[in-house]
Amino acid sequence: MGEQTKMEVTGARIFVLDGIPYLPHYSEPNRYVGPGYGRDNHTTYNALELVAMGAKPDIEALWPRGWHKGGK
Repeated sequence: MGEQTKMEVTGARIFVLDGIPYLPHYSEPNRYVGPGYGRDNHTTYNALELVAMGAKPDIEALWPRGWHKGGK
């Protein structure tokens, strides 16, 4: 078998609303998605929308997003 390597994770800003995490969209910068995105729901939010709804920012270790190139 080939050698397996762990994919690196990085600290990413998320928002938590009523205990539910909203994560950065994988390919759209400055957009956040909630549970079931892409399957049961297709709504995205920006940070201001989430804060207006009462969400609190937090940091979570996530795989790098598709738009996150070279640590920029």
